[in-house]
Amino acid sequence: MKVVIAVVLLLALLVCGGAVISGAGVAAWYFLSGQEPPPAEVAPTVAEAAAEAGLVEREVAAGVAALNAGDAHGALVHLDLALGEEPSHVEALTARARAYTRLGQEDRAASDYSTLLELKPGDPDALYGRAWCLHRVGQDQTAFADAERLVAVAPERGDAWLLHAECLWQLGRLDQAKASAARSCGLSHAPGCTAEERYRAVTR
Repeated sequence: MKVVIAVVLLLALLVCGGAVISGAGVAAWYFLSGQEPPPAEVAPTVAEAAAEAGLVEREVAAGVAALNAGDAHGALVHLDLALGEEPSHVEALTARARAYTRLGQEDRAASDYSTLLELKPGDPDALYGRAWCLHRVGQDQTAFADAERLVAVAPERGDAWLLHAECLWQLGRLDQAKASAARSCGLSHAPGCTAEERYRAVTR
């Protein structure tokens, strides 16, 4: 019976012309062999991919706008949706880390900064963000490791040296903390800034 049906398939193939030879021949082979054909892969169309990308960008833009307007909770709603579709979206991760920081959720912010550092190793802003968050939750040894990397890749940043000084002070390395505070003051260009004043700010 299988042979008869296969012959019918092949005859239909010849009647329909060469445009379907490949598909009909494969169908006949799977029928005769008794094997199940593999499931068809459904690839997204260009229009679907573009629509998804547009959705992500709209949610990111809405999240950033909410964050800039002071609505960190609202920002998270949009940014979570965007990252649900595209987990490695750098702008969304950066904005969500900032939102978590504003809400006092430094552990979650540090996690997003860690993801950013996987995507952009050595990025100064991500290093600063993670170091600051870890410093805030009392993980000063780990924060200091990030601060060390930060001042190595961005020695021109006064805020980096100030954070470096704060971590050193928490670790009891007072002389080094004073030196980093002085370096921060020298780079800040703030009128009247002195090393002593900057160090006092670190120890408050």
